[in-house]
Amino acid sequence: TFPLILPAIVSGMLLSFIVMLGIYGVPATLGAPANIPVLTTYIFQLTSWSPPRYGTAASVAMILMLVTGALVVAQQKVLSGRSYVTVAGKAFRPRTLRLGPWRWFTLALAVIYLLVVVVLPTVALLIAAFRKFLYIRNFEALFDAKQYSWLHFDRLFSNPATVDSIINTMQVGVATALIGGVLAFAVGYTVARTQAPWRRAIDVIATVPVAIPGLVIGVAYLWAWIGLPGGFYGTIWILALAFVARFLPDTVKVLTSSLMQIHRELEEAAWLCGRGTLSTIATITLPLARPGVIAAMTLLFVLSIRELGSSLFLYSSQTMVMAVHLLSYYEGGNFSVTAAFSLVQMVLLAVLIGLTSLATRRATPTDAASGLGRAG
Repeated sequence: TFPLILPAIVSGMLLSFIVMLGIYGVPATLGAPANIPVLTTYIFQLTSWSPPRYGTAASVAMILMLVTGALVVAQQKVLSGRSYVTVAGKAFRPRTLRLGPWRWFTLALAVIYLLVVVVLPTVALLIAAFRKFLYIRNFEALFDAKQYSWLHFDRLFSNPATVDSIINTMQVGVATALIGGVLAFAVGYTVARTQAPWRRAIDVIATVPVAIPGLVIGVAYLWAWIGLPGGFYGTIWILALAFVARFLPDTVKVLTSSLMQIHRELEEAAWLCGRGTLSTIATITLPLARPGVIAAMTLLFVLSIRELGSSLFLYSSQTMVMAVHLLSYYEGGNFSVTAAFSLVQMVLLAVLIGLTSLATRRATPTDAASGLGRAG
């Protein structure tokens, strides 16, 4: 089992490391007040000084690139010369892995994780969002129903900028998912399914942005487009392109792992039946990889909704997104409104993930099997 899931484990470890390095919101809200600097907040400070120290910020980004580059090299060495095919032409029936006495230990870890990461923060947000005043006199006052109302949500949606930020975020998310999904599938297919001599170079080039924090990408796009004619800067498209550049490596890893699990014999059978490359991709490869494609596009959408670092330098008054608007509420001292807006964002993401999960369950390999039958 472990060798089969090794690509997903390595990609997940790399993704977790990248996300940790690129996060700005959490260190800015929790670390900065306690004088705990991290690289992302330090880079933002360098770019916000007068005059801005873009050279020093680039030097700090180079350190991240060296560390992440070492991880990429290690990943290539782990995966080189191995096969991870799990979807083949023969029938396969998955079986349940019995953990024995270890099942209670793993269950306890899962429960603790859910409590610390999901339940407790959500309860805290609910209390802060619905309670009229954050001050709680005693434990009994916590359960006083008279102290809870929709006051902060009324304040939130009475601001037209809130609705505008939600609409802008949805537009940017859809654009990022569509553009990034197509590019990621093209790169992933080239790397995992072809023998092109330059496929490794493409893989490396697509992975390079993982070492660049969102703040640095935002600054780069700012100076690349602000002086050019055409009015591209200040639109949702520059945000979408910046998000694609920011998160394309993560999506490529997801799709590459998904494509590596599909045996080439299925494509070869379609070729023998007279199908061309594009037709084979449309009727065989894409249906089999559909769950991975949906997951990758959903990942792009979710990450773009949450992205703050790149947005700080690229939004305008007409294209403010939810992450920036949420930070503005926090910096303005509106903590209860911030909690209410955070709940709205969580609900939107939960609905999106639920719909994606439903679509993924319906995306079965039977479509590919029928496509192969039609090829004959």
